[in-house]
Amino acid sequence: MRNIFAVFSGELITPPLSRALLPGITRATILKIAEEEGIPAHERDIPLTELYTADEAFLTSSVAEIIPIASVDGNALRTEAPGPLTTSLTQLYRVLTVL
Repeated sequence: MRNIFAVFSGELITPPLSRALLPGITRATILKIAEEEGIPAHERDIPLTELYTADEAFLTSSVAEIIPIASVDGNALRTEAPGPLTTSLTQLYRVLTVL
């Protein structure tokens, strides 16, 4: 199971766990990193039509970690994948998970 994150004007959005998402470790770690780095992060629904207008988006999973999204239904996102916030979060995540 994967979780999705979208970036709108520097703000990180992910659907709430009440939307049948798994409370994944990777998801929780990304939210913790965002909090520690002062990145505004909110849990709320992301309608598909809003996702089309995201600056950046990525999926998280325990196995693949952070997977940048370049397009949704063939529509390219505003920033080439991976975007700057996705890249930053990926680097910070890897610092925490390197053994």
